[in-house]
Amino acid sequence: MPLIISPKTTAEVLKTFTKKLDLQKVPDSNNLFWHDNFRNAFYEGLNGRTKVIFTGYSGAVAGYSLIEYATHYLKDDPRPEVYFVGRVYAFRDSIFEPGDIVYARDTFSPDSFEQSIYNNARGRCIDNVTLPDSRLLEKILGISQEKSLNFKPAKVYCSITPGYLPHFTKPMQLMDEAKWRKLALDKMDKQECDSGEYESASVLACSRLFEIPAVALLDVKDKSYSEFDYRLASSEQKNHALNSILDVVRESIIR
Repeated sequence: MPLIISPKTTAEVLKTFTKKLDLQKVPDSNNLFWHDNFRNAFYEGLNGRTKVIFTGYSGAVAGYSLIEYATHYLKDDPRPEVYFVGRVYAFRDSIFEPGDIVYARDTFSPDSFEQSIYNNARGRCIDNVTLPDSRLLEKILGISQEKSLNFKPAKVYCSITPGYLPHFTKPMQLMDEAKWRKLALDKMDKQECDSGEYESASVLACSRLFEIPAVALLDVKDKSYSEFDYRLASSEQKNHALNSILDVVRESIIR
């Protein structure tokens, strides 16, 4: 059964997901998660055709939710798939603008959780742990073309670990030192990451390790154009992008 993982947890997002997918809480009798934060955020939709879990923002948490899901549900699942639905921050030299929709063509994370998954994959001779499943991605892009939606390819840098900056003056500087905000204004090579967020690398890597086809679909929330020029997508842009992504995911699930 397809599983949708999303770090988005606002009331507005839940309302949109519920409207698009007719979400209902998974009954306790079939809710096998033992962490309460997962149990309380686990839904089913489309008349039982899909499951949805809202994890909050963290690569390790999103990845661990997939580990728990695979532990309890994968062995009896005739059609396992994972759709990650998130948001991404566009780097200055990228082609992206706030409000765009993208798919992760590749990902990378230096953080300990993802590095552990990468190491386990190498130990099992599993390749391409940073990539989406090619067949599922082809299906997604075909549907998006039918709907006249333009998903742009992104290489996503994922990190939420604080950097080393002992002389910080503001706590947030610890995060900016390590994660993608610092990279966003660097000169970008075509082979390098062009966007950043927290979770897609862990979700794709865990999915590959457990042999589950997976894709990551994201809307561009914000972008840095210079040190002093930073722009956010409007509420209308974010809502339209999320609705477009869910339209495609819904169609992929029901086909």
